[in-house]
Amino acid sequence: MRRPRLRTIRSQLLIGIVCAFGIIGVVVFAVLPSLVHHVMLESEEVKLEGVAAAIAQVVAPGLDFEDPEFVEESLGYFFKLPEIYGIEVYDSNGDLVCAAGDPFPLDPSAQQKLLTATSQVAQGHAELGRVVLITRSDMLDAALRNTRVVILAMILLAVSIAGVAAIIVANYILRPVVDLHDATRAISEGDLGGSVPIRGSTELADLARAFNVMLERLRTTTTSRDNLEKEVEARQRALEEIQRLKERAEKLASVKSEFLANMSHEIRTPMNGILGLTELALDSHLDTSQRTYLNGVLEAGRHLLAILNDVLDLSKIEAGKLEMNPVTTDLADLIGSLGIQHGTVAHSKGIRLHVALGPEVPRFVVADGLRIRQILANLAGNAIKFTSEGFVRIAITAEGERGGTECQLKFSVKDTGIGVPVSKREAIFQPFEQADGSTTRNFGGTGLGLTISLRLATAMGGKIELESEPAKGSDFYFALTLPRAPLGDEPAWCTSLRGIGPRVHLALEDAEIEHTVRSNLGFWGAEIVDQEAKADLLIRDEVGQDASDAHPNGTDASTDANADADAGLSRKEPLPYVRVLGTGLEKGNTDEERRVQAPYAPLELGSALWGCLGGQAQDPSGVRTSLPRQQTVSLRILVAEDNQTNQMVITRMLERSGHEVTVVENGSDAVDHALDQTYDIILMDWHMPVMNGLEATAELRRRGSRVRIVALTANALPGDRDLCLEAGMNGYLSKPIRRADLEKLLAEIARGKEGRRVDSSQAA
Repeated sequence: MRRPRLRTIRSQLLIGIVCAFGIIGVVVFAVLPSLVHHVMLESEEVKLEGVAAAIAQVVAPGLDFEDPEFVEESLGYFFKLPEIYGIEVYDSNGDLVCAAGDPFPLDPSAQQKLLTATSQVAQGHAELGRVVLITRSDMLDAALRNTRVVILAMILLAVSIAGVAAIIVANYILRPVVDLHDATRAISEGDLGGSVPIRGSTELADLARAFNVMLERLRTTTTSRDNLEKEVEARQRALEEIQRLKERAEKLASVKSEFLANMSHEIRTPMNGILGLTELALDSHLDTSQRTYLNGVLEAGRHLLAILNDVLDLSKIEAGKLEMNPVTTDLADLIGSLGIQHGTVAHSKGIRLHVALGPEVPRFVVADGLRIRQILANLAGNAIKFTSEGFVRIAITAEGERGGTECQLKFSVKDTGIGVPVSKREAIFQPFEQADGSTTRNFGGTGLGLTISLRLATAMGGKIELESEPAKGSDFYFALTLPRAPLGDEPAWCTSLRGIGPRVHLALEDAEIEHTVRSNLGFWGAEIVDQEAKADLLIRDEVGQDASDAHPNGTDASTDANADADAGLSRKEPLPYVRVLGTGLEKGNTDEERRVQAPYAPLELGSALWGCLGGQAQDPSGVRTSLPRQQTVSLRILVAEDNQTNQMVITRMLERSGHEVTVVENGSDAVDHALDQTYDIILMDWHMPVMNGLEATAELRRRGSRVRIVALTANALPGDRDLCLEAGMNGYLSKPIRRADLEKLLAEIARGKEGRRVDSSQAA
């Protein structure tokens, strides 16, 4: 709402000027007429005095000669003047000599309207009388009134002129101010489209220019703010949409996880029966065709299980539920087991599989060994699958220098296979992707292995890299920085072998085998020497030579002997040696501890070196012997399983190992049996009627039972193991149960039981 006009600067200025001139006019109108009246009165009195003096001079002769007629005649001339009201002439005695006009009134009020002037009549020094001149003030009052009218007119004219001048001044001076006022009012109302006109070149014009610059900046700022608000609003909507999609995705992921959990359980349960019964059948008396068929069934079942595990792993990763479990990991055992796992398949394809640990690689580190093994197993499986001739090498080497408690290790799988084109190197790491469409047809596979391996390596702080050349091979590798772990349970012979640091002479023709053996010798701290005479032992090829005839690079014994003689060296006794077999399937009469076969695992090589140096034969894993299938210590085992096929499989596996087995179908019966009788271990299924495995375990722990309980379950999703452990279980085996895993678990319990028996007998 606009303010009243009287409150504007222009109105105030106009009113101020007009009022000022009005006040001045009032003062002038009040004071000036009095001043004019006084001046006119004085002027009239002076005039009357002059006329009276003139009359006195004229009538002087008449008074001197005492001639009244002359005096009267003289007065007649002056009486004709309009301003003369009356004339009186007195002699020296004060007597009236002659009078003309109206006599002097006696009424005081009438006297106030008359003016008088007196002049002495003298002749020489003689005073003859006096003349009194009387006039009326009416004419003076009329003149005064006229003067007042003129003054009022002049005042009104001056005020009018002042008003016009004020308007002109206001328009010239105040218009820029009014423009600024209007512009600021428009801005306050949200209108930024206008501007202030530039008028003249005064300070107000500079102010207008500065205001326009400020207004332009304000427009720019406002536009930017509006755009930003729109962008923020758009992003807010996008975030809300993302949140909605996220919640939907989480819901779908939850549904998918639940579906996978159910499907995993439903698939693993019959898979346990298929694989278990197939393994049991393979242990029976079969002809060649039957054994071939069952081996095919077992291999197909394991392949199906591998696909299921890949899908579950990918689901865990995508759901963000993949958890790392860093523990003390034996790298020598890990890489050796990979060689055993993939050696048979590699040999069946006619390719060589090598495993190696480099110098400066610690045997024990803190890492998720299962995940590292999974990555290397995936990479090795792919390498073997895509290699038709040549070799595949799995290696762990030390990289860089890490002081203190950490080390940087490089894990690599190198092959001489078909290679990967540059254009496909990123695609092969995507789910269900391979190098081209023919890959799946020719080699099979789901295309999940590399995806899972890449994400596992990333989760551990590494990244899988690839160097490859089509038709020549590939090298997949990743680096991890891992804490070193104490030596732990490393056998004494391993420490002793490193302390000795044997000098070894290599007599190997195959460059790849020599490369692998050199690397593993470096792991044991061995020194490789060029001359046989300087060596403590010899590592030679599989060719049927005696140790004294074995020489590298095709040289004969006499040549090498001459070289040793030239060096001033001689040897009286044959050099102890380790024989290197090419494929791992050759037979020979060499002592077991002096033979190393593909994949030339570090522990196997170390055991052979220790045997050559006079040490006692050692099992490569550090354990002297494993319990045979028929255990010397029989265990009492309670199996809680509701599926009849699984009952049969587990029971047959356990009974063939010489254990006493009791089977129940639900958790409630398991609790009753466990409290009534003594068992060495309870194998507990999760999902059972009446009472599930978790509830049964919790009930047993609540009642004080300390019996060892291991879960046998088809649940394989994230958190399942933790739920079992939180319920009070001691271990976890996922279905389908691998016979080797079950026997390893029972062997550990049997060793503990046997040890307690020995301690008891010694105490007795």
